[in-house]
Amino acid sequence: MLATRPCLPTGRPNWLAWLTSGEVFDLHAASGSPVVDEALRRIAWLYAIEQDAAGMMPAAGLALRQEQAVPTLAEIYTWLLATQRTVATGSGTGKAIDHALKRWQALVRYASSGILPRASLI
Repeated sequence: MLATRPCLPTGRPNWLAWLTSGEVFDLHAASGSPVVDEALRRIAWLYAIEQDAAGMMPAAGLALRQEQAVPTLAEIYTWLLATQRTVATGSGTGKAIDHALKRWQALVRYASSGILPRASLI
């Protein structure tokens, strides 16, 4: 499912910072790690969903988020937990994953709303 969506645009859109507070973008620039590449690919999927939702009425935006973003977020959560066990504690990647997991409930709150903007999660 994730492999069919477009790539993440260049730059660091504010609402995408919710997952890692920008740490993943900094890590990618510094290391080009396959783990970081995978994180960016998963974030790009969410970005594409939100592009599809742009301009929709709140009910339609909520339906799209429930249908597409919620399962994608569940996949990301599972991936974060699995990946956390494979990276060094205290590494940049480990810190970014810890940051996302500690704030997970607040970070995914937008997906249960048709009007809550992603930018409110930063």
